[in-house]
Amino acid sequence: MELIYWVELFDKWWMRALNSIGSVEAIAFFFRLITGFGGLLLLWLALAFLVFIAAKRRSDAGAIFAAMVALVVAQAAADILKVSVGRTRPFIEMPDIAGYGPFESSYSFPSTHASIAFAAAAVLSKGFSSLRVIWYGAAFAIALSRVILGLHYPTDVIFGSALGYGFGLLFAKIFKLSGPPR
Repeated sequence: MELIYWVELFDKWWMRALNSIGSVEAIAFFFRLITGFGGLLLLWLALAFLVFIAAKRRSDAGAIFAAMVALVVAQAAADILKVSVGRTRPFIEMPDIAGYGPFESSYSFPSTHASIAFAAAAVLSKGFSSLRVIWYGAAFAIALSRVILGLHYPTDVIFGSALGYGFGLLFAKIFKLSGPPR
């Protein structure tokens, strides 16, 4: 019981601190764009497919295919957990939190956006390690946007990120992608 108290305290403190950043309209606009990009699984898959087609090396094609599989599995796992846990979104639960999304009726835990972003980052960092800063930077920005916009608690995105990262590493290993995780 005490652990739950501390997790809730952590979540609510960071939720208020990060959500207050979104009160600046230019920042909120920027993070709405980021979160919109991060939630478009079909866009991620389409981009991955285009790179897959353009890949000249077999290892590039394997990395893109592994990323596509990891994205779909991470999304499915997060959606199943979301329904199982049933955690209310912070902007519904906390009246002082501004919510910037159309997701009033769906659940919060874990963040599907963070799951798919980190699944892609983990796999693509194995296949295209020279771009790992970009992959993880984009995944971090997507996850952070979810808290700033009042759509997820910090632990939602932390767990979603870990879930996606785990699936990304799993599929990178299954598809025998080389290089250490970055």
